[in-house]
Amino acid sequence: MKSIAFVMYDVTALDELLKQFIGLNKDQEKRARIINDLEKKNTIAVFGFGSLMWNPFERVEKIIRNCTLHGYVKGFFCQDFVSRGTRDCRALTMGLKPAKKAFVKGYLLKASIDRAIRFLEAVLKREVPVDANGTVMDIYTFEFVRVIVDDTKEVEWALTCVVNRSSQFCVVDTLSIEEQAKMIGKAYGINGSSFEYLQKAINLYQQENLEDSFSEDIERLYDAILQ
Repeated sequence: MKSIAFVMYDVTALDELLKQFIGLNKDQEKRARIINDLEKKNTIAVFGFGSLMWNPFERVEKIIRNCTLHGYVKGFFCQDFVSRGTRDCRALTMGLKPAKKAFVKGYLLKASIDRAIRFLEAVLKREVPVDANGTVMDIYTFEFVRVIVDDTKEVEWALTCVVNRSSQFCVVDTLSIEEQAKMIGKAYGINGSSFEYLQKAINLYQQENLEDSFSEDIERLYDAILQ
């Protein structure tokens, strides 16, 4: 009989679980890289850049603050009519888009190899929820990215959420600060208001003194709503 610890990081089970993540399901090479990194370091990580920073999911064993992801920009690129908005009054939520000269500040959320399956299940539940009508919130595609731990200059590889451009939740048009402010200022859903989400984000930026390619825009957005 296999021990519980062995079952928790069984390669086949891990690969099958990773197939449930959009962006990984049809990319065997990428899944193999994730599993190889896990077995090499005995840990698995997620790069959190939004609500995961102030409200991490279950099964996180360690959080490393002050981390940087280069080559992406953060913004309110996703619409939400499941959690903080409705179909009649859609909210906005954050996501990442590739951008060569941009960089994003965030946290690394980590777990040990023997907790990897439970950790990934929690990620899936949090970032790919299903509403009461069975709508899958396929808002993100998952990428395996290179993250710098600023305090030590160490390189970590982590899963992160990038905007799924083929999703109905993707904001297709580029919205001005004023257009974003209008949507965020009035949207409300089962998990609270869109403005509350923005408030928590900007509070974190101020408390942690975060500066990245989104810093100026989030300040402008917050001010626009308060005017």
